[in-house]
Amino acid sequence: MNKLFTDFKPADYETWINQIKKDLKDKPLEILESNPEKEISIKAYYHPQQDNYNQTGTTLANNYSRKSNNWSVRREYQAGSNTQILRDLNEGIDAISIPAITADQFSKDQDGILFEHVVSDIRFESRTAALEIPVQKESYLNFDVISLNAALGEMKFSLADFVEFVQKRNTAKAVWVDGFLYGEAGAGTIQELAFTLAHLNEYVQALKDTGMDLKSINEKIILQLSVNDNYFVNLAKFRVIRELAALLFSAYDSSYTFHTPAIFAKTSCRFNALNDRNTNFLRQTTQAMSAILGGCDVLTISTLKTTQPDEAILNQRMAKNIQLVLREESYFDKVVDPAAGSMYIEHLTDQLIEKAWHLFKEIEQKGGLIACLQNNTIQSLIEENQTYLVEKLRSGKQTFLGVNKYPSNLEKWIPIKLPETVPASTGTGKTFKALSPFSLESFHQTKTVVS
Repeated sequence: MNKLFTDFKPADYETWINQIKKDLKDKPLEILESNPEKEISIKAYYHPQQDNYNQTGTTLANNYSRKSNNWSVRREYQAGSNTQILRDLNEGIDAISIPAITADQFSKDQDGILFEHVVSDIRFESRTAALEIPVQKESYLNFDVISLNAALGEMKFSLADFVEFVQKRNTAKAVWVDGFLYGEAGAGTIQELAFTLAHLNEYVQALKDTGMDLKSINEKIILQLSVNDNYFVNLAKFRVIRELAALLFSAYDSSYTFHTPAIFAKTSCRFNALNDRNTNFLRQTTQAMSAILGGCDVLTISTLKTTQPDEAILNQRMAKNIQLVLREESYFDKVVDPAAGSMYIEHLTDQLIEKAWHLFKEIEQKGGLIACLQNNTIQSLIEENQTYLVEKLRSGKQTFLGVNKYPSNLEKWIPIKLPETVPASTGTGKTFKALSPFSLESFHQTKTVVS
């Protein structure tokens, strides 16, 4: 294989770019440039002489220490789902998420589960449950007070509650950072990365203030990000979050060696559609592919909510089978960081790191993530990106298969109501705009019913 590269003389930049122009038949080079998201610019041509690409040394992404590209297939359950959990574990699910509401309910839900053989995370939504319900030692613990507050639009829980929880569960991985919340609400990739990092920093600082060292904090972290419709941007995102988290820890101690935490991925429902709904499976497949190639450790495919039992069963079955096909038949688990060495991905990775880090610093200068949630700064930035997405959809620059492009003529169109507008905060500092899921289908103007 090494001999192959010595048999061909590399083309210099001028010769190479002239050949591209010739192939384009006098069309401008700009047609090979695009903006997949707001503030993200990419081009489809790169050359080592022009783009300062280093071809020596490892091409793996920084902080990429995985020995395989395998991942766990995850499903989230509601209380009272023990029978379903056991069935799913026998049919390919190997990561489960269970709520812990009461000790009795949780005891019943975990009956018969061999936790040492599966990935598991336990969700808490009350301080009492988070502190008192017995849990398996192998489980990740999710009492993400910032996300709970952001979804409620009020400061129901404090950082003191979080610190008490981590200290109580001192042997568990219990610093869960739910960046998915921001992506699901409509944030762009740069925004989601920056908000997730600021979110993590709130917890790191709170724990350091109690005397906990960086190594102990690092060992407890779990990061969850959303997966949207931008394939290559998603792929780069999961490479970038490792680097950003390492940069954050180096800001506390430049000599500290960061160890990448568990990275959870969850597909966004932003592009799930009620109309021509089978196209959702196509979107879920490409979303899953991008997160896996980016190196997520655990993946959840979100399904469309439905009141039809048969449809719900099909959606969950496909959410599992899509991943099993990618692993068992497409061998997506065989190559670690398969995008390594692609100048297209490397430049996109660098761009996301630089811009997300810049936005993170802006948030910190304004008092940090919690302060920016309370004064609706985060919400305003997300709303700006929502407007950008809606404009792209309505102008046809954003393809939403089955909605604004190639809608099915075989099905009756289901009108979608626009979501109600949430009023702004009164400025008391105690209440603020809640972050809620953003569905782009609602804004397709020619088929929308305004409530």
